[in-house]
Amino acid sequence: MKILFLDSDDLIERIAKRSLAKHELFFDERSLNEDVASEYSDVDILSTFVGIKITKGIIDRMPKLKMIATRSTGVDHIDVGYSKKRGVTVSNIPKYGAHPVAEHVFALLLAGLRNIPEASRSVKEGEWQTTGFEGKLIHGKTFGVLGTGFIGMNVCRIARGFGANVIAYDIVKREKDAKEIGFDYVSLDELLKRSDIISVNLPLTEETRHLINEKTIKQMKDGVIIINTGRGAIIDQNALVRALKTKKVSFACLDVLEEEPPKKNEEIINFENVLITPHIAWNTDESKLFIAEKTVENIIDFIKGRPTNVVS
Repeated sequence: MKILFLDSDDLIERIAKRSLAKHELFFDERSLNEDVASEYSDVDILSTFVGIKITKGIIDRMPKLKMIATRSTGVDHIDVGYSKKRGVTVSNIPKYGAHPVAEHVFALLLAGLRNIPEASRSVKEGEWQTTGFEGKLIHGKTFGVLGTGFIGMNVCRIARGFGANVIAYDIVKREKDAKEIGFDYVSLDELLKRSDIISVNLPLTEETRHLINEKTIKQMKDGVIIINTGRGAIIDQNALVRALKTKKVSFACLDVLEEEPPKKNEEIINFENVLITPHIAWNTDESKLFIAEKTVENIIDFIKGRPTNVVS
C-alpha cells in the first residue's frame, strides 16, 4: 500500500515507520490542495488531521484512494458522503478527547472565573494586590452541558464534583449515566433559560451549525458564561460578539473559532471578557500517543480486511 500522512509530526512518523514498514510511506507537512493531491494520485490510504479539508476535488485527484484515516474524532473536515459514494472508507479516533478536552473546559473556566491571567501578570509586573481580582464560584451554579458524548459526560462528572447543579441536553439520552452522575436531561429551551454556565460539547453537523445564535442567546440568562471546546461553527460568532458587547454573555471561553486561525483584526480576539486557546483542548502527551497508535491500528485493520472505527 502507498500511504500518505498529512500534517504529520515526529511521533506519528516514528510509529508508522515501525508498524507499517512493509508499505510505502509518505509524510508531507504542506497544506493540501488539488495540485498537491495530484502528486499523490496513486496513494491508497490518506491520513489527515482536522486542519486539512478533504473535499470532493481532493478525492477526485486520488483515483486509487481506498481509505481516509483521520487522526481526530470529528469528521466535519472530510466530505464523508462523497467518500462513501466513491467507495472510500473513512475511519476516526473515538474517545481520545474524553478526558483532556473535558479538563480543558475547566482550565479555561477557572482561569476566567478567578482572573488567573490578570492576577499572574500583575504579580510579574511587581504588584501585590488582592483588590480587582474578585472571582466567582462554580459551586452552586446551574451548569448546562450541550452534548453528552464521551467528552460531555466527563464535563458533567467534573461539574458535579465542583458542586454545580448540572443539566444537559442531547438527542441521545444516556439515562443510566445521568442517574449515576447526578444530572438531569432537559429540553434545549430549558437548558438555555436556566443555565449560569453553558459548555458546548457537540459535534458539528447541519443540525448543530449556529445552534448558538441571536435567537438562542436571547433565551439565556443575562450574564451567562459560554464555553466552546466543540467546533467553532456551532456558535454564530457575530451573534456572540454582539452579546459580549452588551454583557448578555459576561464571559466566553473558546478553544475553537469559526475561522481557524482567525484574522489578525478579528474582533472577538480582542475582548477582555474572552479567553481563547488555539484548538489545543485535545493536546496532551497521552492524547497524541493514543491518536498516533490508534491511527496506525485503524490502517492495519483496514489492510487486513477488518476495518474498525468506520464512520458511517
